[in-house]
Amino acid sequence: MKLRYKVAAVLSIATLVAGTAVANSVLTKPEYIIASTDAAEIKPLAYAGDTFGGFTVQGIPDGMGAMRNADGTITLLSVHEVPSYGAIGALAKAADKGKPIQGTSITKFTLNKAGDRVLKASDLVSSWSFYNYNTKAYQESPVGAAPTTQTVGMDSFISRFCSATLVQAGALSFKDGSTTLGYDGAVFLAGEEDGDSGYGRGFAFDMDGNGINLPRMGLASWENLMPNLKPGKNTVVMGNEDGSATDSQLFMYVGTKTASGTFADKAGLTNGDLHVMSIPNIANDNAFRAAYGKNKAVDVKFEKTIWDGDMKTQQVDHAAKGTEMSRVEDGEWDPKNPNVFYFVTTESNKDPGATKENPSEPGVSRDGGGFWRLTFVDGQKPELGAKLELLLDG
Repeated sequence: MKLRYKVAAVLSIATLVAGTAVANSVLTKPEYIIASTDAAEIKPLAYAGDTFGGFTVQGIPDGMGAMRNADGTITLLSVHEVPSYGAIGALAKAADKGKPIQGTSITKFTLNKAGDRVLKASDLVSSWSFYNYNTKAYQESPVGAAPTTQTVGMDSFISRFCSATLVQAGALSFKDGSTTLGYDGAVFLAGEEDGDSGYGRGFAFDMDGNGINLPRMGLASWENLMPNLKPGKNTVVMGNEDGSATDSQLFMYVGTKTASGTFADKAGLTNGDLHVMSIPNIANDNAFRAAYGKNKAVDVKFEKTIWDGDMKTQQVDHAAKGTEMSRVEDGEWDPKNPNVFYFVTTESNKDPGATKENPSEPGVSRDGGGFWRLTFVDGQKPELGAKLELLLDG
């Protein structure tokens, strides 16, 4: 457990790792996060801009995942949320000029067995494979891969990987009689959170650094893509869209594990259908608050939606079939009950019911978000139904 807390502390650091100058960097730079209780210890390991053997780590680290290696060391993966726009985007494009893929990267850190020191760092990604929406085939370059009607984004810039999910080895495989289905290695999932600029692709990476575009997840401003880990033939992935307060949805992808193909094919990440959450007679989360309030379980459906059009075309279909949620950010499957998925919304489009001051906490502002629980009859068979509850309001 102690190791878990140390890794969690690393995940809290807003600036990350380095190389030969690490010891100096850690000693001379200020702490950006300070523990609010003596029960927690936050130890900076290194900072953005530091180097390891000539490898310089990008800034804006966000989603991470860790796993124990066979030799006892720890692999820690971190995305870097580099945007396509603004001053940072311009800087990234200038720095990456001439590279086939620009922008966001994933750093692979190797920590010592105790998890309190970085041994080395490198770029995880060794190859990319992009789905061509026009030829229906995969290709190494994103050039020409976007739908012909896509007018912005979806080019050689990878924009704003946000949260991420590291699925541990074996969690995406399944023994069906004498046949083993799925992929038995670890898989790292992340998506672009820049839909307004035309970047909303989902990706999966194996531990050799092979990145594969996942078109059937749809195009959206992805906060995260989170597979259900209940054993079975199906691969169920929840997709949280952190778009605008009036145009975000909760998605669900359902695929089937296979015994052949790429790691993503085997894991069931490339052959499924996309669905969007729909609450009968409820247009948005504000309407849910007004109709049901907190702690009432309400039946929801997941309507099949399109994944193979340009972003605007997809967004229209997603909005028409799904219930609008105000910026769906982080989520997680319950580790003790794989039929339960928790997620948060971080806005409410200024809904007075969710933003008004709590009388018991005068002077404390509320942003209107919510904490939600989605309970499936069976997380492996989502078609059997689910219920949604608002647990915390505002």
